[in-house]
Amino acid sequence: MATLNSSAYMDYRDAIHGLRLPLAFVDLDAFDANIAYVADTQKETGKFIRVASKSVRSITLLRRIFEKGGPAFKGILAFTVEEAAFLVENGFDDIIVAYPTVQPSDLELMVHMTRDGKRISLVIDSRRQLDLLAEYGRAAKVALGACLDIDMSWRPLGNLAHLGVRRSPIRQPDEAAALARYAADLPGVTLEAVMGYEAQVASVNDAVPGKRVMNALLRLVKRRSMHELISRRKRIVKALYAAGVDIRVINGGGSGSLVATARDPVVTEVTAGSAFFAPGLFRYFHDVRFQPAAFFALQIARIPTPGNDHLPGGGLHRFR
Repeated sequence: MATLNSSAYMDYRDAIHGLRLPLAFVDLDAFDANIAYVADTQKETGKFIRVASKSVRSITLLRRIFEKGGPAFKGILAFTVEEAAFLVENGFDDIIVAYPTVQPSDLELMVHMTRDGKRISLVIDSRRQLDLLAEYGRAAKVALGACLDIDMSWRPLGNLAHLGVRRSPIRQPDEAAALARYAADLPGVTLEAVMGYEAQVASVNDAVPGKRVMNALLRLVKRRSMHELISRRKRIVKALYAAGVDIRVINGGGSGSLVATARDPVVTEVTAGSAFFAPGLFRYFHDVRFQPAAFFALQIARIPTPGNDHLPGGGLHRFR
């Protein structure tokens, strides 16, 4: 659970007094503490931590994570291919692009980065996506990297209940192996990584103040979901190895499941992004505790009635 005490609020208020609003700022002491904490979650597991740049939209802060975090941090999970190219231009490498794309300009960028010796993989979950990657790879006489995205949602009642996000149509070992065998026959593309995001564990708060019963229920759901997906991910990875795939990365989880996902023995790395800022949506977790580090400030310009504040610049009304 993350908390912000009243004295910190007063310090922030005093620090920005007189500055033009709206503004945003990062408390680097809290940010650095989160870096150290995230690294510490994997001290016993030996897992690497891949940084989700979708959550950290600052080159300076991304560099700070790798500089302060040391060897525990390895690689970036990027949002788009264009962003990956921007990160490469700024000295970053070992990038997995977390969302598929079929845009010609993106695939051309994949070719350029691969030609330059950069380690970059694009998430795929279909034959059509593999076909396009292979087409561009063959034309350029390079092998473009692909990362197989696996659906890690939990379906305790089969198709009647779906807990998690709908990211990929690939869910079972035979489906993953079939796509892997298809990729193996395509010159111009190399399937080299696997990822699976268990959103129902990583992004659901389960230590919300005043929600004791709901918190207990959510933790039970998370435990049972992790039990199922650890077993299924193991069978998927086994099927991929049997299909002859040389996997260098098995990525899983997010900030809220740094501890839970790291217990999966087949996972080689976990992902963290929101952990470094601890925004409101990632504040109340039972297994992990981050310090709020990123803030924005707006002026209170109007109080039409007691307890009703208008904050221009952010489209916000605050009711106290």
